[in-house]
Amino acid sequence: LLPKAIQPSAARAPLAPATRPTSTQADVTTAQPVKSTEALVAAVAVPEPDKKGKFTSGLCACCSHICTCCMAMWCCTDAVILGQMYEKQDPEKRKGSCMKIIGYFFFLYVVIIVFSCLGYDYYGRSSNRGMPLATISDIFYCLWVISFVGAIGYIRYVIRHKYDIPPQCCTCDEEGVCDDCCCAFWCGCCTTAQVARHEYAIPATGTVNYSCTTATGEP
Repeated sequence: LLPKAIQPSAARAPLAPATRPTSTQADVTTAQPVKSTEALVAAVAVPEPDKKGKFTSGLCACCSHICTCCMAMWCCTDAVILGQMYEKQDPEKRKGSCMKIIGYFFFLYVVIIVFSCLGYDYYGRSSNRGMPLATISDIFYCLWVISFVGAIGYIRYVIRHKYDIPPQCCTCDEEGVCDDCCCAFWCGCCTTAQVARHEYAIPATGTVNYSCTTATGEP
C-alpha cells in the first residue's frame, strides 16, 4: 500500500509590507526677520543726558533732595559733604582727605562751643575771666566762617569747571571766581546742596545717587 499523500497545509496569508508612518501635515515654521546688532544696542543702551553746561537743579531747590539738603544745612554735617565732594574729585591722591576736613571743622566747632559757653554764659563777657574766653571764641568763629566760605567757593569752582558751567550771578570775571565767592558767602548752605545734587545726579533717571556714609559720597 502506498502511503497516503500528505495533504499540504493551508497556505499562510502573505504579510502586508511594512509601511512607515508618515505625517499627514508637515509643520511649517515661518522665519522671522532678525534685527541687526546695531538696532538692538540702540534700542537698549540709550545714552544718558549730559550734565555739562548748567546745574541740574536751581539754587533754591534744596527740598528736591532731602538728604543732601540736611547734610548741607546742619552745622555738624556740612563738613562731611564738603569733604566727600573734595575727595571724590581724585580718590587716589586725596584718599583720607575727607576725614581730615571733617576733623578740622569739628575741632573748630568744639572750640567755639566750649569757649563761648565759658566766656558768655558761665563767667560773663564783662568779667575779667569771661572776656578773654569770649574773645577766643569769636576768633575761632571768624576762622570757621573763612574756612567754610573758602571750602564752598573752592568746591563750586571745581565742579563748575569740571562740567563747563558758566557763572550765573556775577559775570565780572571769566573764571567766575566772584560768582563762586558770592554764592558761598551769601547762600553757603544752598550752594553746597546745589553742587552736591549736581555732582551725584543721574540725569537719565532724574535721581541723586548720594550716600552719607562713604568717603566720596558714592554708594
